[in-house]
Amino acid sequence: MRDPVCDERFFTSCKRQSELKRMVFSLSWLHALILDRRSYGSLGWNIPYGFNDTDFRISVRQMHMFLDQHDDIPYKALQYLIGECNYGGRVTDDWDRRTLNTMVQSYICSDVLNPDFSLSANGEYYIPDEGPISSYIDYIKPMPQALGPHVMGFHDNAQIRKDQSGTSDLFHSILLTEDRSQAGKLNQKNTVLEDLASDILRQLPASFDIEMIQAKYPVQYNESINTVLVQECIRYNRLTDTIRGSLENLKKALTGVVVMSRDLEIMSNTMFDGSVPDMWKAVSFPSLKPLGSYMSDLVARLHYFMQWIEYDCPSVVWFSALFFPHGFLTGLLQNYCRRARVPIDDVAFYFYFIGVDYQGNPLVNERSARASEGAYIRGLYLEGANWDYENGELCESQPKILFTPSPIICSNPARTKN
Repeated sequence: MRDPVCDERFFTSCKRQSELKRMVFSLSWLHALILDRRSYGSLGWNIPYGFNDTDFRISVRQMHMFLDQHDDIPYKALQYLIGECNYGGRVTDDWDRRTLNTMVQSYICSDVLNPDFSLSANGEYYIPDEGPISSYIDYIKPMPQALGPHVMGFHDNAQIRKDQSGTSDLFHSILLTEDRSQAGKLNQKNTVLEDLASDILRQLPASFDIEMIQAKYPVQYNESINTVLVQECIRYNRLTDTIRGSLENLKKALTGVVVMSRDLEIMSNTMFDGSVPDMWKAVSFPSLKPLGSYMSDLVARLHYFMQWIEYDCPSVVWFSALFFPHGFLTGLLQNYCRRARVPIDDVAFYFYFIGVDYQGNPLVNERSARASEGAYIRGLYLEGANWDYENGELCESQPKILFTPSPIICSNPARTKN
């Protein structure tokens, strides 16, 4: 189906030709932004949707129909059709839907008909004066292929994220085309894998003694965190047992003691490329790190829980070390409700950030007393923002810093009516 915007008769057939051209140009800009946001990963859209030119064509034809049939342009109806039906029909994430509707309301509105309307925040791009289709093409041609993150309202750091994603995809494709069948390379690969497997096995501590933990931290009516600890240790045992068992089988397969199965072959190729095997990911905590960083993170988590088991729950909980953080939060709510004798449905969390002293050290640390209600948590990060300790509020990211450690957060349960 031919694009209607390429046909001059499409515009001349409308009673409000001037308004239609301005609104179609604004819609075209919106369409380009929606497509280009996908290249920024989760900063653009939480889920990569399959937006295409069909969404644009339908929206253009509806715009023509509405302008032809109504004396007053029904912006609300156009916003709903474009944001909720044409493009929004593909969107499943609530935050993506809110982002899409905000963009639609910014570019499909009465301000578009204003000659001073700007398509970008800095006023660099605008809607050209009315003319034939060729005049609009002449205005577009000098534009750069990549407009940059500022056009979409992103921080300049978003370009780094985009470039990293492109580089990662490139190297992944190169690795897929690598020839692994040559005898010399195969022997070298086997040696590397055997050393890598031995090193990982040497790093892994022994599995947690669940019976000992249950005896030291029994199920108690007023302390649900004991149950959370036991469940976390069981999950980490399942992960370490999977890693330990698969590596031992891989070492046997490399020496010819057992047959190299399909799963072990896939695992060996993944490890050789420096990635975490899918066999481990199936029972692991969520992680995007490469194999080396993943193992360092895993060992740090295991030692953290060993300290927890030996010295009781720490004053500041490493929140991201938990397999199931929701279980920990639910445990805090249960503790509060049982002490206060209130229904759990009437209780919710309120959060506040912990400040720092004049030397920049947090006012709460591992040696501080535990929170009287709730817990102090650490291990969260801010993406696309920074924390202003002086004013106690979010601020713009610093240049070339993509992730910023979040301040320690105090999560306190309280009755919602209070």
